[in-house]
Amino acid sequence: MIIKPITRLIKHIQKFSYKDLSSKLEVEGTNEISQLAASFNEMSLKLKKTLISKENIKTINKELTEENIKDWLTKIYNKKYLSKYLMYAEELAKINNSELSVIMCDIDFFKVVNDEYGHPMEDVVLQEVASIIEKNIRTEDLLDGMEEKNS
Repeated sequence: MIIKPITRLIKHIQKFSYKDLSSKLEVEGTNEISQLAASFNEMSLKLKKTLISKENIKTINKELTEENIKDWLTKIYNKKYLSKYLMYAEELAKINNSELSVIMCDIDFFKVVNDEYGHPMEDVVLQEVASIIEKNIRTEDLLDGMEEKNS
């Protein structure tokens, strides 16, 4: 009678070792094997919750990182990220004995858009310009937005 419960426990442990945390051992009675099975089920459930929490934390960290290095409106990298990226890119260019290019552009008469149409239209223009540029650069290129306030 003891062989069958131990065999079930071993099979469950093998599944568990292959990261199958969904199965649950049947607990029958109150003997030591049943107590072991109940403890194993509890441990399995706690581990599953911990892994889910860990994945949630990874997702939240990724979102926070994106929010910290990208502009909320245009979804392009911000000045803070550009500063770090340029230092890295410059070092990489030196190591590889290659060239590094930086292209800057300006939206002429942008203040007029704000003055005549207001902030909502200004936001639309910024989003569209960022989108057009992003669709027309290589995947290895970096698009960054640097604000300049003109009064």
